[in-house]
Amino acid sequence: SPEDVIPQLNRLPQFQRLGTFEKTSSLSFRTSDLNFFVPSKGGPKQFLHEVDLHIPCKAMVAIMGPSGCGKSTLMNVLSGRAHYGYHTGTISVNNLAEDSGLT
Repeated sequence: SPEDVIPQLNRLPQFQRLGTFEKTSSLSFRTSDLNFFVPSKGGPKQFLHEVDLHIPCKAMVAIMGPSGCGKSTLMNVLSGRAHYGYHTGTISVNNLAEDSGLT
């Protein structure tokens, strides 16, 4: 729910420059060419590959797939909790894009 996500978004440096999201805000999410990498000894390992996603305001969405396909990774990247790697591409909340690669 927005009440759970908004405080986390307001703490992310990549969104702080955009202002503060209110608890009453309806949130929409959009990704464009989103990739997520985790550093490893043999070079970065890619866990998300060119994800294009649009979740409109007030939509109910189910992220489904087999074990290991990236569902939790996607949610961690969108919520700013994927500090163990970095992303490329664009993440937008309410059509405001954050700076790529700051996760």
